[in-house]
Amino acid sequence: MMLIKFSHSSLLKYHNINLSLNHHLSSIIPLFHYSIIPLFHHSIIPSFHYSIIPSFHHSIIPSFILPHSSFLIHPSSFIL
Repeated sequence: MMLIKFSHSSLLKYHNINLSLNHHLSSIIPLFHYSIIPLFHHSIIPSFHYSIIPSFHHSIIPSFILPHSSFLIHPSSFIL
């Protein structure tokens, strides 16, 4: 009987520690999720997306496409 009471109290103590650990983790993980990841997402990635990729898209690719399109227009004008 004493052993059962001891195991029951240790199980309750373990359960309380587990609950407090879960509560601690549930307060740390949203803090990590809502502060570090949006900080990374809303500041690093848009600054990469809105500065590196459009400068690549609007300068390298049109300068590659426009000479070819003008080159493709010229033979049709020669044929006509």
